[in-house]
Amino acid sequence: MNLGIYELEKAEILKLDPFTKLGKPAKIAAYFGGKAGYFQAVKELEDALYIENEAG
Repeated sequence: MNLGIYELEKAEILKLDPFTKLGKPAKIAAYFGGKAGYFQAVKELEDALYIENEAG
């Protein structure tokens, strides 16, 4: 599976393997403190990837 960060921004991705092995989307979001926490974590990941990419 070759996905970019854009796909992580869509909660539907949590319904696909390998995410289904971690549980249903609500359970996965709960690991991040809920839906807002999940999207915040994705945003932070995106920011870190872009900073790293720009650095080198």
